[in-house]
Amino acid sequence: MPAQGTPIGLDAPDAAPPATATDALEMLERAHDRWDAHLHLVTEEQLAMPIGPVGGEYAERTRTSYVLHMLDEFIHHGAEVSLLRDLWGWQPGRLDGGSTRERAMRGDMDLLDDVDADQATELLDPAADHGRWELVLGLVERGARLRTSGRTPLHLAAGAGEVAVVRALLDHGGDPTATDPVFEATPLGWARYLGQPATAALLEDRTGS
Repeated sequence: MPAQGTPIGLDAPDAAPPATATDALEMLERAHDRWDAHLHLVTEEQLAMPIGPVGGEYAERTRTSYVLHMLDEFIHHGAEVSLLRDLWGWQPGRLDGGSTRERAMRGDMDLLDDVDADQATELLDPAADHGRWELVLGLVERGARLRTSGRTPLHLAAGAGEVAVVRALLDHGGDPTATDPVFEATPLGWARYLGQPATAALLEDRTGS
């Protein structure tokens, strides 16, 4: 089967990695169109045939298996690209804009200059969910009200071994007897299960367990 156009990407004679994300996306679109064009030239009978000697150790596998392999490669490498994009966007120093919730998830300490007690309460869970413990402490100091049922920031801090955070949450009304709905465990249960002896000892001392 003849190639459906000139080589793309690193197959080209003067190949060089794309210099920008825009260039990379443009190359990806062209490569996808090329792949689609080749697939349209193949019949179901041909797809059922073995790959042949060009497949090396996979010579006896069907051409369909090769198509599925390429789709798998596209999916998981695409997921890696997406992860790198997200990690880049969430790194410290790139916090301009975004909702207050997003800023809490990122651990933006500047939030503490802008929130009242009600807002601090709303932001406490996303901050704790993402392990932004310094921000959790700041939100508690800003008057955040602590939930006393379900999975609470106290569960998360206990399971993470964050002694200072556990102490602060207890001092501000955190309920050490709250039971999460999934594991039906208290914060002490989380600390013990996740191997956090320091937070477990603190909770044992506070609860007499």
